[in-house]
Amino acid sequence: MDISLHMIRFVLLFIYAVTSFNYMRAQEMCDSGENARILDELVKEKNYKKGIEYVRFLQQTDTLSPQTSLNCIQCYENLDMYEECIRFCDGRIQKNPQNYLLLFDEAKGFCYYMLEDYEKAANLLFSYIEDMEGQGFYVPNYYYGILAISLHECHLYAKAEEKFERYFETAASESKLTRQSLCKSEQKDTYGDMLYKYAYNLFFQGKEKEGYDYLKLAKACGNKNAIEDCLRLESCPTFAKDFKYKRRVINDFQSILEKMDVYGGLSRNNPSAFCCFHYIEAFRKIFRY
Repeated sequence: MDISLHMIRFVLLFIYAVTSFNYMRAQEMCDSGENARILDELVKEKNYKKGIEYVRFLQQTDTLSPQTSLNCIQCYENLDMYEECIRFCDGRIQKNPQNYLLLFDEAKGFCYYMLEDYEKAANLLFSYIEDMEGQGFYVPNYYYGILAISLHECHLYAKAEEKFERYFETAASESKLTRQSLCKSEQKDTYGDMLYKYAYNLFFQGKEKEGYDYLKLAKACGNKNAIEDCLRLESCPTFAKDFKYKRRVINDFQSILEKMDVYGGLSRNNPSAFCCFHYIEAFRKIFRY
């Protein structure tokens, strides 16, 4: 009789414990779902500062939907919390490696770009674009642009040129303009910055004629650096002769410019100052004018 009573009590306690655990688990999942819903509303309202409070709770859970993960990332990015965003992505990958999302490569690549860690940015963005294209997905043109800049900052000028080309092909196609008429676009400021960077990417490869053409396109977009650089370059007598030099002269110029780019400290921190000053100095060394 006593054994039966103890058994009944044990079974009742066990059932109670299991029921309580399942209830708490269900409540937790319910709470997570509610917090995810609130976060989604806050992101739509662009209230990222309030949203980050829910992100910090949600990131502790084992699983998140792709949309909720995206909402979390948007909060971090829009609050310039790039290092925290990278840690968030790494945490999601560690918890669920089988549910790896291309979204994480995209987010981490962007964050490393904003943190000026261009080597990591280039690796992640290249992987993201390659995988997206391989699956037939649309890649926003913005990512071709920041990948091109990242490769340029890593001194991988030939690879950067490929991405710059893709960027401008897509930009012209989407805006129904030509490269020469991008200055008519509402996004001419953005295009001006990209044209300016592309111009010097060409200069660093010894493609001075092409570089100068793109510098003038950047100038047409109203880019202030391009306007100043064109003025200085056009004031150089040798530069104004349409680049009609002997091959030896061009080779000498390219050699001097490459040495300055490799060993000069100004190229990464201040590309405009580097190019304005050293580009003309390279001509002076050759022509002694």
